[in-house]
Amino acid sequence: MNTVDTVDFAASGAPLIDRLEHWASEHGTRRVFWLSLGAFVAGEGLIGFLSLLFGGFPGAFQLSRTLLSPILCAATMVAALGLLGRGWLQSFARSAVVGAAASFPLLVAFIWVSGSGAWSNLHWSAVVVLVSTLAIAAQRLWLGDWTGNAFKRWDFRVTCVSIVVCAALIVAAIWGSFPSGLHGALSAFTLLAVIGYLLTPILRRAFRQRT
Repeated sequence: MNTVDTVDFAASGAPLIDRLEHWASEHGTRRVFWLSLGAFVAGEGLIGFLSLLFGGFPGAFQLSRTLLSPILCAATMVAALGLLGRGWLQSFARSAVVGAAASFPLLVAFIWVSGSGAWSNLHWSAVVVLVSTLAIAAQRLWLGDWTGNAFKRWDFRVTCVSIVVCAALIVAAIWGSFPSGLHGALSAFTLLAVIGYLLTPILRRAFRQRT
């Protein structure tokens, strides 16, 4: 695509997510993500090294958690952009992009502004939702094309429902409204989610197209 096409696209009033998807396809989000991930991991290692060397320093714990926040948000956004690029789960992927972008400053605020009760509960609830969103998007990408394949569809549906139920129960537990009788349900749906993920590479391999 030439420069004129890019300028016309930007000036056409396209929604922000469409522009972001266009930018991702032009610049390659995969390489940017892995380079950023390497930088964050190196930062975590440096913080750990200095903490051990000097017996800790002020803000080390908050700084370490802050570096983990962009990893989670960026991974969720890249997975959602991957879905958009393939035309899969469009509404879910667009919501995930917006949610991941909006969650980063909130997570950082939750980390650096001290608080307990509802403040802490909001932070961990956001983390649970992001992890669940990333898990759903990652499995859909991992399954690949499922045109005419009922096994892949059902595996994704069962895993997706299990992840959503587990996330809802965990958030309820965070807010202190988790009934004691639902521990068995949490364990059962967690097992279903794990089995669904274990079946993903098996189904992908079994129905791989021959070349």
